[in-house]
Amino acid sequence: MISVQDHFSGRMVDEPRIMLSNVSKSFARKAETGPLRARRARRAVLKDVTLEVEAGECVCVIGRNGSGKTTLMRILSTLVQPDNGQARICGFDVVKQGREVRRRIGVMLNAGDTGFQPRISGLTNLEWYAALYNIPQVEAHRRIQHWLQDLQLEDRGSDQIQSYSSGMRRRLALARALLSNPEILLLDEPTLGVDPWTVEQIHNVLRRYAMSGKTILCTTNSFAETRALAKRVFRLENGTLSESSIKEELSS
Repeated sequence: MISVQDHFSGRMVDEPRIMLSNVSKSFARKAETGPLRARRARRAVLKDVTLEVEAGECVCVIGRNGSGKTTLMRILSTLVQPDNGQARICGFDVVKQGREVRRRIGVMLNAGDTGFQPRISGLTNLEWYAALYNIPQVEAHRRIQHWLQDLQLEDRGSDQIQSYSSGMRRRLALARALLSNPEILLLDEPTLGVDPWTVEQIHNVLRRYAMSGKTILCTTNSFAETRALAKRVFRLENGTLSESSIKEELSS
């Protein structure tokens, strides 16, 4: 829990690190041109989603492709505004206080390798992001070397990113998300395209990060990943988030 000031009473109240309350989101369908367009309804992606995540927790949201996992993460990372409800990070509203939210999160979305310059090295790309985060140069160098080593990229750090495999680019994107030492880590399918040997290493990194008191929310479509990481697991299906019925599947 963190202490925040209640808007109405002025008193300090406890609040989870991540809080979603009755969050809904829909998008206009991309229909064919012509009369059909007017008859196409909006597509509801999230329906009254409520979730709380505490400090030191690693919570997984599991769902099929297209179930709304990425939309959920984009709302929490201030990239998309919900239609209804409220989402808060460390007591800050993701819509009204986006700058404060962004200062406290590390994000790895499903398209995790975007934002890198392919013709320069992974190391130089991370140095550029460290400068954006205003991390002092000496500290930035220490953190970059640490995460490259932990994510088994140390021997490829000086290579151009365009020579990286898809799994290596995912690992570099995770290093970028961890670079600012964020209080909240938002991961959208973090091991997508990563080989099984490296998946275990990534899971070890994430477990240690949560044990240090940080908060992790991870979306995935892998039951093995939820078994390896999560204290609690939720299913996102047809826009609805539920903890029920998933535990039996995980214990099988």
